[in-house]
Amino acid sequence: MSEPIVPIWRELLAEFDGAADPQPFLDRLIQEAFRRPGEFELHLMLVERMFARGRDARGLAINGYVLACGDPHFRFRAHLQRADHFRRHGAFREAEADIEAARAIDPGSHWPVLAMAENLAQEGRVGERGDYIRAEYEGLRPESRAEIARHYAGWAAFDHFDRTRASPGWQPRRPGRVPALERAGMILLVKDEEDIIGQNLSHHYALGFRAFCVLNNMSTDNTREIVSRFRDSHDDCFVLLVDDPVRGHYQADKMRVYAETLQRHAEIAGLRLDWLFFIDADEFIASDTSRPSSEQLSALERRLNDPDTRVLVMHWIHAASPQVLEEFGSEDDPFEKINVMRYRLLPLVPKVAYRVGFDYSLKNGNHFIEKLNDSLDSVVQVGCDDWYIYHFSLRSLSHVRKKIINGGRAFVGTRGLNDHGQHWRERYALFQKYGDRIISEVLEEHVRFVPSLHPPRIDSPEKRLPTRRVSSDIEPIDIKRAVNEISGIEAIEIAKAYTCERPEPAFVKGPVTSDIMNDFRRERSVWPISVYKISDIEIHGPWFNAGIILVSQRHRFRIDEIYQPAGEQPQDICLEKSLHELQFENKRFLEINEDCVLLATNGHNIYGHWLVDFLPKIYLLDYIGIDVSKIKFLMPSDVGHWAIDLMNLVGIKKENLIIYDQNEIVPLCRSLFVPTLLRMSGRTSPLFLNATEFINKRIDKNIQTKSDVSNTFLYFDREQEFTWRKIDGHDKIIKLFNDLNFHIVRPEKLSISEQIRLVRGAKVIAGQHGSALHSTIFCQDPVFAVVLHENRRNWFAGLQAGIGEYLGHQTGYIFGETSSHENIFSTRFEASDIRMGVDFARMA
Repeated sequence: MSEPIVPIWRELLAEFDGAADPQPFLDRLIQEAFRRPGEFELHLMLVERMFARGRDARGLAINGYVLACGDPHFRFRAHLQRADHFRRHGAFREAEADIEAARAIDPGSHWPVLAMAENLAQEGRVGERGDYIRAEYEGLRPESRAEIARHYAGWAAFDHFDRTRASPGWQPRRPGRVPALERAGMILLVKDEEDIIGQNLSHHYALGFRAFCVLNNMSTDNTREIVSRFRDSHDDCFVLLVDDPVRGHYQADKMRVYAETLQRHAEIAGLRLDWLFFIDADEFIASDTSRPSSEQLSALERRLNDPDTRVLVMHWIHAASPQVLEEFGSEDDPFEKINVMRYRLLPLVPKVAYRVGFDYSLKNGNHFIEKLNDSLDSVVQVGCDDWYIYHFSLRSLSHVRKKIINGGRAFVGTRGLNDHGQHWRERYALFQKYGDRIISEVLEEHVRFVPSLHPPRIDSPEKRLPTRRVSSDIEPIDIKRAVNEISGIEAIEIAKAYTCERPEPAFVKGPVTSDIMNDFRRERSVWPISVYKISDIEIHGPWFNAGIILVSQRHRFRIDEIYQPAGEQPQDICLEKSLHELQFENKRFLEINEDCVLLATNGHNIYGHWLVDFLPKIYLLDYIGIDVSKIKFLMPSDVGHWAIDLMNLVGIKKENLIIYDQNEIVPLCRSLFVPTLLRMSGRTSPLFLNATEFINKRIDKNIQTKSDVSNTFLYFDREQEFTWRKIDGHDKIIKLFNDLNFHIVRPEKLSISEQIRLVRGAKVIAGQHGSALHSTIFCQDPVFAVVLHENRRNWFAGLQAGIGEYLGHQTGYIFGETSSHENIFSTRFEASDIRMGVDFARMA
């Protein structure tokens, strides 16, 4: 009897993945693996599922069996699979050995290079990743070089967007004109896009494009007529309108044909094209408000005119309407009606443009080039210049209906692309079965998920629980009252609140006003310090401003002492949204039955908050008798890896972290410890000294932190290009501190242990106020902090002085003249003020 076309083990895998209780299917898969010793694909898939279920020993044994086989393809995959497992468990050296073994099997492949880059990043050696990529790049095959360039550009765009997206008042910006784009052609493949194609052409015309090729793929609406009207009304444009009669989704082949056609046809009209852009009707190239528009326009102009730049990479910013739209009209501005923008570049989707004359070809979807024979530097990520593609993909119910029908039919009728367009095939099949119900569900899902989409990183088992309440059932209640009125809540008071006058700074230089100094002096109060223990509690968040919201037994607890307040409205809005998503099962519960600790609240993805707010709380747990090396700690998944590194340095291993995506998961904790902050705004508690001593002792047990006495004067430099708080004349300030014999440090280029070792021997540390200076908590001797500060009312809480108040440090402030433009704040400092401040610090 012949083998079935689809092996039984593939059916078992599908049943395993969809089963509520997958164990019986896993047992049968194991039996199948024993029956089929040469079916290495089955073995690798089985190992993947065993690792996912925590059956590591069995998974490693089967992986080892594949590693011993004679097929280099499967040995290559098995090495990388085991390396990924080791990396996830913090065994970085073992992972590195497997990656090197895979690379030896196929030295031209990009997969081992990407695996090693991820290993370096997870180990906290992000600064080494770029050098490693560059060292290995030249030895790769052209198609693998393209993959490396795609990932390399994606990392840069993601990191830059994370920094700039958090600036106050961020929003998309319709930029001015880029003259170099007059020599660029744009190719669009469109079908039934009458609601947006006119807006797209007008937008890119305003940006500078003067050559368009529009492939009209059998549209049944007014798409063709709108393109014709645009062509007729723009005499200074070359518009090639092509009626494309091929229904199948052969996008890459069509782009290849018309890339050449547009160039040659434009030459007949006297237009020489230097660049080709490949854009869909729902994609709009634009910048943002993270820095002045003139700088962004100049940056893109330079890229286009630089002969060494041959490929431009842009990434999608996903957009949705605030609510489901029945219709989106051709006169509607997408930036106004579809105005909910993603705050992360996830999923990370690139699109490319390339310089003509270098024989490039595109992959399907226009998401990257197929092969790259040029240097890595020839591929430029323009996201780092604040340019993105705003993606208005699903606009209204009528549009989604067209898109599902057209997309489904295009892929159904296409030969040779079985691995592409799976989501359109699935949606079309569901539409054929269920009709318009699927249309509304697709758009509703998109509207709900655009603001909150994150890649799942759940390192603990999750459990879907029934939703039990609506927001109207929930009553806000102060935690102190709840301790007396609600069962399951205990409070261990460690220190009472107090109020006192705060010490003045050691010096204040520059044009500071009495109003600003009064802001500093008003910081007189310190909260009470406690550890709360709460049973059966839901944790919503943390979010950057609203912090954590704790919900239990029809109550929302107000605990002012666990986060820096941002007002009640943000919490109400965030809770309403979170509960709404639970109603529709777009969030899931993560049931945690063991004792755990809540550390991170608002500001959780900022390094300085971890130093000043979150790490000191660990001391409070030890103070009340909790073994901090054994208890579990909650960790939101969007913190930087440095947060995990910090926890590891103080003796809390990754296996004791419950990492959850707060935008998809609501932890339900049976027993939660909630320590409060040891500071309020610019003041710290006297216990802050005890806490920092406790932290440093634990760090000393885990790493060698002998001080670097060669650099006793440090200036912490802050990146200027992408920040919303800039120093006017930054280069002159750096030169001044160099002349004053300061060692210039960029902390983000050092590992945390290197930063600690550096500050341990410092005498004077200078820099802009912010996270970097807070590393003075690691200094072994009293240090003098010289703080360059903006000159704005309500900005001067004096936290650096508060940190030093009980640590025996001195703090001096140098104020400059601060101006603002488009939410960018620039401060000019006088050299004489800096020299006087530094002289004072040295003599102290």
